[in-house]
Order: sequence, then C-alpha cells, then structure tokens
Amino acid sequence: MERLPMTNPEAGLGGPVVTKTGRFIGLNIDCDTKDNSTLILPWELLMERLVYFEKYSPNSTNYREYTLPKDLFSVVPPGHWNTVKYLTSMGYPEPPPLVLETGGKLCDKFEEDFGDLYGYKGLDYNLWCRGTEELVFSKLRTEVLRKLCRRVVLLTSYNGDMRSFACTGYIIKWHKKGTPVILTSASLIRSLNNEDTIDEKLKIAVFLPPNQHATGTLELYHLDYNIAVISVQKRMHCVQPENIFHEEKGRKKVVALGREVKDGLLMGTIGVVAKLPMDGPSKLNCKDLKLSTCKIKKAGIGGPLVNFIDGSYAGMNFYDGTTKTPYLPRHIIAKVLSATDLPSQIKGMSQPTNITNVSVKKRIWNRWPVPKPYWYHPLFDVSEPA
Repeated sequence: MERLPMTNPEAGLGGPVVTKTGRFIGLNIDCDTKDNSTLILPWELLMERLVYFEKYSPNSTNYREYTLPKDLFSVVPPGHWNTVKYLTSMGYPEPPPLVLETGGKLCDKFEEDFGDLYGYKGLDYNLWCRGTEELVFSKLRTEVLRKLCRRVVLLTSYNGDMRSFACTGYIIKWHKKGTPVILTSASLIRSLNNEDTIDEKLKIAVFLPPNQHATGTLELYHLDYNIAVISVQKRMHCVQPENIFHEEKGRKKVVALGREVKDGLLMGTIGVVAKLPMDGPSKLNCKDLKLSTCKIKKAGIGGPLVNFIDGSYAGMNFYDGTTKTPYLPRHIIAKVLSATDLPSQIKGMSQPTNITNVSVKKRIWNRWPVPKPYWYHPLFDVSEPA
C-alpha cells in the first residue's frame, strides 16, 4: 500500500487514481480526512492480485469473450450503477472488473457513427464535432438527397424493455399493389439464443426523422440471404419508396447509408464497387455477396448501398468488421422477393412467412454473424480495436 498527500471524498473509494496526464497508478482504498491523505493500492500490487484471482493473465489479455466467474451474477463498481443499468438495458455486456473505473470503452456497439452526418429540422445540437472529415451529402444532388432522407429509416427490436438489435431499413414499393414496406436485414429479428431462428416476440420500432414513429410488423424473412420485410401499422407521410423490381442501372461510385441509433441522423460514406477480395477472412460465407470500399459500422447493417449519381438502390449492406463493406446485390434481393406475396395482403394470413427455400439441398447454409460488443482498455488488452 502507498499513502499519498491528497484529499479524496468517500464517494471515490474503489475508484482510480491517475496522474495529470491520465496515467492510471492505482486504486483508491482509504481516505484520512484528518491528515488529508489517501491510501492507494499501486498498479503493480493490483496486477499481482488480479493474477492470483485469475482475472488477468498476460497470455490471454482479451475481453471479447469475457464472462464473470462462476456463481458471480454481477460486479457493479461504486458510482457506476446507473451506467451499468443503462448498458444492460441496451443489450450490452457488463464491464469486467476495473475496466469502467479506469476509463475503458465499449467497442463494436450500435451507437458508433460512420462517415458524414446529416441532420434534420428540429435537431438541437451542432454536428461539426461529430462524424469524420469525409464530405458526402454536400456532393449529392439536392433531389437525390431529399429522396434518400425519405427512404432510410432507423429500426430497433426489443425484447420487453431490453433492446435486442438496431439497424437501418430502406422503404421500397412492393411489387404487387405498390405498398410501401421496409427492406432490412433479418439480423433484426433473429433469436439471441439461436441465430438459425427468429424471435417472433420481438417488438419492432420504426423511426423516420424528424418525428415519425411507428410500430413495425414482420411480414417476410429469408434466413439464408438474411433478408426481412417489415410493414408499419400506420401510414407514414411524405415517404418516397423505391421500386427495386425493375432492371437496375450500372454503377461504379456508390454511397453506403445508415441511420444513427440515438437521434436517427443520416450517415453516409462514399466508395466504389470493389473487385478485390476482402482484407482478411470473413465470417460471412454467402457466395453472392459483393464488396464496396465504403466503410460502415454496425448501425449500417440492412441499410442501402445506392448509386452516387441518381441514388438508385444497388444492394443491402452488411458489416463484418473489415475495411470493406459486403453487400447483397439488388437483383438477388428482387429475385427472392418477387416470387412471394405479403401475408398482410392474403386473406386469413397473419403470421410472418419464412421464404427460405429449405427444400434446396445445400452442404453449407449462409452464416450472418454480427461482431459482438466487447470491452477494451489498453492496460488490460493487447489487441487494439479497429
């Protein structure tokens, strides 16, 4: 133990002690208000105890697969109860010991922005401090940007009060009757316990900025291509759904779009359709996937890849953590969807329809894993996040 000449309130007990430059030097163990001193457990001694309790090992410094020790339900650091409660309600794992107290961060979360940000009327904060230096929306034609703002929606699924998934959807015209529906990734409604099935109990929230909120209903899903079609229970105004069922135009320069999870800001990044292979091994094994050089984050899953010139739909984006973005081409999606009807338009049908062709004999079905959120701190983890 080491005693330092500094005053620290009791509320800081168990918290970190850092230098002026932010370097962590130990934990606050006790405070003495009479002689204005604080007793700390130095970092070196702390590390020895972590090794003893098997919470830290130089050969396995990776929190991506961290779980609490057996028979331990929760470890909530002092002063962080509300933070941990909020994180768990968002579907995130609790932080490992000391990571939250010492300034660790949660990686691969839904709230990560990508590319350029575009606001809307009524938004009450400045966007200059967010996003990247990439300019996207100022380069798009005004009529193209207007259409895209009225087609791209934020989707969130909930299991009770706990969020299950968040992603982006795109409003299209159904090939029969022209009904507006939302095209997105089936990851939105997959079961957290078994990704090969859907969870029909999930509630789906739809948000089209600036102020249109609706409840979504799952109509169709194709698990092998990871496609889902959502309808809304009330009519959404001023939308401009796109007909993706006619012949598509060629494209080279493209834009990947998504909705920011908290406020629904439109996010966009420019790239080109790539002919090069992925940077590394991908867990997405679908042979029909193509690549663009656009770089998105998790919130962009299910969002559209569009033609830079006219904003026409080119495909659905997915995220695998690499520097390129896999997407399912438009003609594949149109072919799959054009062979079926919406259950809501068929008399007597009320349940979502699985349009996966399970009769096709395949050696390997397509897998669509999504990078899981994990905690990171440079003091504990040797591998930096991308």
